[in-house]
Amino acid sequence: MGQLVRVRLSVRACTCLHIDIIGCSNREEQGVAFRTFIYMGKDMETAEHEVTGEGVKVEKLPGSKVRLHVHVGSGEVAHALDHATRAISRKVKIPGFRPGKAPAPVVERHVGWETIRSEAVDHLLNDVYLRVVAEQQLVPVGDPTVESVGTLEKNQELDVVLVVAVRPDVDVAGYEAIRVEAPSDDVTDEEVDRALEDVRSRFAETADVDRPAQAGDVVVVKAVMKRGDEMVGGSEDQEQEMLLDRERLLDGMVDGIVGLKIGDSHTFPVTLPESYPTEELRNVTVDTTVQLVGVKERTLPPLDDALAIKDGHAETLEGLRAHYRSVIENQKRQQNQDAFEQSVVEALDAVVKVDLPEVMVELELDQWLYDTAMRFSQLGIPFERYMEYTNATPEQWKGERRDEATQRVRVRLALDEIAKREGVELDETAVESEVARLAEGQKATSEDIERLRQMTRRQLLRQGALNRMVEIARGEE
Repeated sequence: MGQLVRVRLSVRACTCLHIDIIGCSNREEQGVAFRTFIYMGKDMETAEHEVTGEGVKVEKLPGSKVRLHVHVGSGEVAHALDHATRAISRKVKIPGFRPGKAPAPVVERHVGWETIRSEAVDHLLNDVYLRVVAEQQLVPVGDPTVESVGTLEKNQELDVVLVVAVRPDVDVAGYEAIRVEAPSDDVTDEEVDRALEDVRSRFAETADVDRPAQAGDVVVVKAVMKRGDEMVGGSEDQEQEMLLDRERLLDGMVDGIVGLKIGDSHTFPVTLPESYPTEELRNVTVDTTVQLVGVKERTLPPLDDALAIKDGHAETLEGLRAHYRSVIENQKRQQNQDAFEQSVVEALDAVVKVDLPEVMVELELDQWLYDTAMRFSQLGIPFERYMEYTNATPEQWKGERRDEATQRVRVRLALDEIAKREGVELDETAVESEVARLAEGQKATSEDIERLRQMTRRQLLRQGALNRMVEIARGEE
């Protein structure tokens, strides 16, 4: 059996859409065609001729792949050769003939048999693939590979073996039993007190003092963070103010500064937290050098009606407390909803059973990388510079996110299945409204609009399925 060869087949004979596991992506929203498509219908009238099946065997393989054994009749081979000859005659200048008018024997003598055979094989593989996909009602999720193909000869039959990953079967048995404890949205008096202290802090008055720095002071410093010889934060020349508050600063920062006098410099270790913006520096211990330039003592205003008026959200202290209680409650409600949905997603991922094709994960990672690069570009930062700064390659970047990408794909497939089982329905008015929003300002063709429409339907169906899963997880009927 020959070496696996990846081919990029034409899709001119079918109605195509981007593979449906990719959603919520900028490129889809812009209507840009991707490199991989799926067959979405059986209308073959756009083909140059009708292809009839003469013998197909579908063999299931691990990883949600199928091996397609296709026997091609001599008539189909002859048609492919005729198509190839006519296509070449239209592209190649043959003395004495107008483009496309040279007889087949003349074309063959001019370009050689191997050229015609190669063109015919390309055309035949494309038509065979599309025909089998339609006949077998397959949903490919990646490019096919040619595992073996015989030698094409005139008036001879041909055997072709193709391998392609297809959309997998999804088992979500047990999803109805998922239950997740919802966090409380209640706001404590302590949380309101902290919010009011933040208000006092905003309106605090400061005065320069000549004494060692204390917790609660505002200090002026020059600070840098280094990992070995590499500077990873701060500036040796730029001054910055910071409030010496242990709840606001990195662990160890306040203790490293308290006690310093103006002009002192101190180097101490700081371990960056799990939530640090630069992923490669999370949980990394860096050397922090701080030079103290100035110390300002803060005087906080009293907690009274005058503070409420200054803040502008109430006229009395009690009104101010009520305002911030409401603000915190709304924030907690949204945060808890997001956290609850994430817990539901994780619980669903734990029950779904699917033989996931690796290509679906790779496509998810490719899309994630593309979207990240686009976000950096919108900020005016070349993504290549970010990768250089973090000493990472695209493959390393994707490797660190493979598990999360796998979960994303698994959960999307699960939500698609749940949408069917739960009978999730779409509001077509909402679909068209979202399509119009995405297409606004874009030079979108009718095909682009249809891709957006199908993408939007998938997204809304998944959101509907997730909403239903949230109800189930809460124990609601």
